[in-house]
Amino acid sequence: MLVPEFYERFQCKAGACQHSCCRGWEIDIDEETVDRYLRMPGERGQMLWSHIENEDGIWHFSLTPEGDCPFLQADGLCKLIHTAGEDILCIICREHPRFYKQVQGQEIAGVGLSCEKSVELLLAEEGPLLFCQAYAEQAGGPEPDRFTFAALLDKLGIAHTSELCHWQACLDTDYIAFVLETLAMTEPIE
Repeated sequence: MLVPEFYERFQCKAGACQHSCCRGWEIDIDEETVDRYLRMPGERGQMLWSHIENEDGIWHFSLTPEGDCPFLQADGLCKLIHTAGEDILCIICREHPRFYKQVQGQEIAGVGLSCEKSVELLLAEEGPLLFCQAYAEQAGGPEPDRFTFAALLDKLGIAHTSELCHWQACLDTDYIAFVLETLAMTEPIE
């Protein structure tokens, strides 16, 4: 699996995050987790089921009137993790903002830039953004090869130009207007 070099340093900021992913959007629950929650006995099972809805065959947590996950505590931490550990989480809660994509037979993973920690990691990088094979160092082998975005495109057999692979500051007003118009079409976060 190919990842940005900073990928393995990603860790949720939890209560320190200014834009919690536990606020403002529906949190879908995968079928396997719903089945596990359904079989969960006792008070914990009742707590879970009192906050789960099914609309058109899609299971999700019912949000509070403020639009928060019902398990988001005042300190910004998850009540489910606090009381039962991370293993209780559904896939989206466990994986977000990580994403995985198959491109030309190669799995690529990253972290979405809707997450403030992801952006912090990206902006902290000095020099070009580098990619590597995930978890290669943990396997006990030699340090993994690191390569640039252009080399990643080459590895995937994707044609590109050098202009595409080198960011350059552009303060052209037409370009700025284009970026702002494009961003206006995306889902706002606060």
